[in-house]
Amino acid sequence: MSVINPRNRLVNFRLSEAEFEHLRTACQAIGARSISDFARSSVLEKWANTMQARPLWATSAEFTPESLYCT
Repeated sequence: MSVINPRNRLVNFRLSEAEFEHLRTACQAIGARSISDFARSSVLEKWANTMQARPLWATSAEFTPESLYCT
């Protein structure tokens, strides 16, 4: 089976030992397949909620997924 959208981009961030343990505990509690799966799901869910809660004054041209990217 081929992958339609392969995951070939990497996002990297650092955590303290305590933050990592909290993350691992959260992954186990919800039954995530991996820390990556949990982090990806969490970030994308947060993004979806942000898009739904965008200010009424923001037009689609002003508030796009690309406008949320850090460079």
